[in-house]
Amino acid sequence: PAVALVRADGAWRALDGARSRTEATGLVEGLSAEERAAAATLLSSALVVHERSQPLTQVNTERVVWGSILTGDPEPLAGVLEDVLASDRAGADFKFYASLVFDTIGQPRMAMDAVRRVLAEFPGHGRSVGFLVQALGSRGQVDEAEAVVREAISVRPDDPTVIFARATLRGARGDMSGAVEDLQRVVTINPFNGEARDQLWRMLNSLRRSDEAEAVLRAGLELEGAPQEWHAHLAQVLLLAGKRDEALVEARALGADDQRDPRMLQVSAAILRQLGETAEAEAVERRAAAPGGAPSTKK
Repeated sequence: PAVALVRADGAWRALDGARSRTEATGLVEGLSAEERAAAATLLSSALVVHERSQPLTQVNTERVVWGSILTGDPEPLAGVLEDVLASDRAGADFKFYASLVFDTIGQPRMAMDAVRRVLAEFPGHGRSVGFLVQALGSRGQVDEAEAVVREAISVRPDDPTVIFARATLRGARGDMSGAVEDLQRVVTINPFNGEARDQLWRMLNSLRRSDEAEAVLRAGLELEGAPQEWHAHLAQVLLLAGKRDEALVEARALGADDQRDPRMLQVSAAILRQLGETAEAEAVERRAAAPGGAPSTKK
């Protein structure tokens, strides 16, 4: 196993580019002869480590998965994934990862069955609940999805992933007030949950609760790493609420002198045009068209 581990390490590094290309396109194509050889080495070596080393590890399992994908040989995968799911030493997140591999290789029903096994062993596991609820909902099995959420809530009532899953179902059922309540709980528990915050302000805005939508976005913009798009969203909320001057502040923040993202500059310019600031919008558009989003020349 030690020799196989060293070989797997080298092959993994040699396949950095191939993995990046595959993740970007979703396709395995254009492998060089060296990459094909490295993929074969990765798969064979990782299988040796899997068979002869305990406990099983997610790192090595991921190498088996990638080796299988890049060589086009799915045969070893089912046994490896079953070993993980059956292991009494693998944790919930590891088993959930193994379950998702089935979905990645085009076996969604097997993925759902595997996630159900994870939940039977680890009731209320948030990521498993979220995946299964989404999968069931996409198939129109809303009643079953709701049963999954009810059981999870009874076990882990304060898990933000579980609460978010319930919010999604409530929204789908038309229970907008219940969905808002759940989303508010999620962002209270985890203020950095951008997906929940994004859904919350949108839902509040659609319910004509613009002051609350504004507050949700302003609180989000105070967080480190807040998406720049939230300035644009806030500007739109403010504009619809008749708060033109405040909307203008947000549009200008998005097109500030240190802004280099052409897409954000274009959004800023579009909002400025909505606000009637044509000359300013044109200046921002010129920056968006310049290489690297050239800074403003205004003093």
